[in-house]
Parts: sequence; structure tokens; C-alpha cells
Amino acid sequence: MIESDYERKLYRIRQQIDKVDDAIYDMIATRMYLISDVGELKKKYGVIEMSQERREEILLRLKTACIKDRMPVSTVIKIFEQLIDASVLTQEIIFNDKMK
Repeated sequence: MIESDYERKLYRIRQQIDKVDDAIYDMIATRMYLISDVGELKKKYGVIEMSQERREEILLRLKTACIKDRMPVSTVIKIFEQLIDASVLTQEIIFNDKMK
């Protein structure tokens, strides 16, 4: 069977998307390692609260970038809210595990 021009182009684009997905995954993994470091640092210094100010700072920075780059603000914010929530959970686990 001869591939159509459409199929070849679609395949190439999907390959690029897969590479981007892999890069996103790597960056999320790096972020989570750094969050673990933050959790360990907070534990060492007895800081147990999660900074709402930091959360708002991150989301505002991203919202501004979305507007500048004409990206869907609500979608990007939802993604990063999930990342932040996972970060908070990771820090809570570190803190609570070390307390036992």
C-alpha cells in the first residue's frame, strides 16, 4: 500500500509530538526531584506550611506568559495547578514520613 502525503505528514508531526511529550515528562520528573529537595529543606528547618503566595506567583507568571503567547490560559493553569498539587502532596509525604 502506498502511503498518502497526508499519512506521511501526519506521521512526522506525531513523531515530533512524541519527542515533545518525552521532553515534558523529563521536565516534570526534574521538577518533582526539585520539589523533593524543597520538602527536605523545609523539613530540616521545620517549615511545614505550603506557601499560597508561591502558588499564586507561579500561576500569575504562567497566566502572563499565556496571554503574551496567545495560549489557552485556563488549560495551562489547570495543568500547572495539578503539578502544584502534586508538589504539595510530595512535600507533605516527605514531612510526615520523616516525623515518624
